[in-house]
Amino acid sequence: PGRDGLTHLPERTRQGLEVRCDRLLAQHELGVATAAEVATVVNAADAVGLNPVVRRLRGLTVTTAHNVFRLDRDVWTLIWDGLEARMPAAKGLRDLHTLVANPGVEISAVDLATHRTGAATSAAPVLDQRAKDAYRHRLHELDEAIDRATLRNLDGPAAKLEAERGALLDELRRAAGLGGRDRRLSDESEKMRKTVTARIRDALSKLDDRQPALAAHLRESVRTGSHCSYAPNRPVTWEL
Repeated sequence: PGRDGLTHLPERTRQGLEVRCDRLLAQHELGVATAAEVATVVNAADAVGLNPVVRRLRGLTVTTAHNVFRLDRDVWTLIWDGLEARMPAAKGLRDLHTLVANPGVEISAVDLATHRTGAATSAAPVLDQRAKDAYRHRLHELDEAIDRATLRNLDGPAAKLEAERGALLDELRRAAGLGGRDRRLSDESEKMRKTVTARIRDALSKLDDRQPALAAHLRESVRTGSHCSYAPNRPVTWEL
């Protein structure tokens, strides 16, 4: 048996875990070790029965990393799971910041595009007929489906959904007889919806290179469409 009673654990695996353990202990002394990093090494060591590493790390008191999404002058500071990135000011990041600052709250794309979040904005007048309401409900569903596909770079499915949306809009306009002003409001709302989705998508694409874990979290938690929201699966504390 080996020095820890392990007969089948490769020496390279043992040494790798011990090196990671030593590095975490040094980081802990400097106050920069994160709970996630410690948990990763403890779980790996425990899985192969490397008990000395488990014992050395399980006694650590580690402050859970705080998350930051803050604009300092013209630079965004983003910290997620202990990793930091700095990015230049961009409208897509501003949109995401607004959503993150209001978890669970639906904010219209018009308000995000015009940087108004204090007042509700209606893009088109409400029509009374049940059929028209059903059309609009389906349009709302399509908006969300299109933007989910767009954020995930699923261009093919997004194009098919766009085609269905366009056909439905044509049918709605014929049935509802939308007048000049109503038509302009509807077109402007659609333009802003696409604008907000595009700039959020662009911000997440750039974030992929610097903070892929944060980009993945935001893709899973942010919904765009005529109304946008940030609704993570678990509560997240942010310094904003």
